[in-house]
Amino acid sequence: MTNTNFSNNKSITLITNTQILNADETVSLVKKVLPFGLTNLQVREKSMDKLSLKKFLHKLREETKYRCKLILNGSIELALETECDGIHLPEISALTSHIIEKKPSNLIVGRSFHGLISENVGWVENFDYIQIGSVFNTESHPNSKPMDLKILRDSCNRSTVPIIAVGGIDQSNVTRLMQYNISGIAIMRGLLLSKDPEITIKSINSILNGGAFSNE
Repeated sequence: MTNTNFSNNKSITLITNTQILNADETVSLVKKVLPFGLTNLQVREKSMDKLSLKKFLHKLREETKYRCKLILNGSIELALETECDGIHLPEISALTSHIIEKKPSNLIVGRSFHGLISENVGWVENFDYIQIGSVFNTESHPNSKPMDLKILRDSCNRSTVPIIAVGGIDQSNVTRLMQYNISGIAIMRGLLLSKDPEITIKSINSILNGGAFSNE
């Protein structure tokens, strides 16, 4: 497992979606929110062609290097080529075992999961974090019901690795997650569509960490 530099502070991950905010607007948004507690930037662009994605990653790497982790929801080869800090895998991936065995020692590898992490699930220890959701209603999965938050609670209590809550999280509901032992949250529309993203991330960071943040 890689050292992800998780501190005692709860992390904030921004998930990109250029169908909502185009590439240039996303880069501009990242510049705005980086100083105020952004910990990770997860690039999730399933419909972007490889050349455009590579250019997008290079631009984001220029902004985020030494400031926050850049995580690609995509191939390990492209992640390494564009100097990403890690990759994010879906819950079901035929390449999971291969990536875990062959990845460089300093590459962060996270995984999505949509159920209860039991005490005896050995695969959890192969990952640096697990992203669990959807915890609330989300437009990304409009036909899916949010999970019972007891699943989030029990998974946090049983997991040996950091748990990141995801799905429909915004400034208005993040407080509801503070009763659980999460290591952080992942957010998409709550920041991408914010009219004042600096104020939004400051507010979320204040709720999560009492106003403390660090981009070390």
